[in-house]
Amino acid sequence: MIDDTLKLVRIKLDQQKIDIIFKPFAEGTYVDVNKGQILQVILNLILNATQAMPNGGTIYIETTIEGELTHMTISDNGIGIPQAIKDNIFEPHILFE
Repeated sequence: MIDDTLKLVRIKLDQQKIDIIFKPFAEGTYVDVNKGQILQVILNLILNATQAMPNGGTIYIETTIEGELTHMTISDNGIGIPQAIKDNIFEPHILFE
């Protein structure tokens, strides 16, 4: 799913001088999820990261497995979330400047 999402945004990332470092735990790891929803989450996190790096940067994606749980971590070296909106980042329909 991560590879599929990266294919969608590859050109945008190249244009914005953003590199991706993807460290999968293992190829072919199976997770029981709604694929469309998870693809949307991954896409949103990547697009949010690009907004935090207007001059380029790096997005790091890593998957790990602990027992029966698969973890996905997405981080970047951008400017971060402005303090003024941190309390509202999970609220729907809020417009940020």
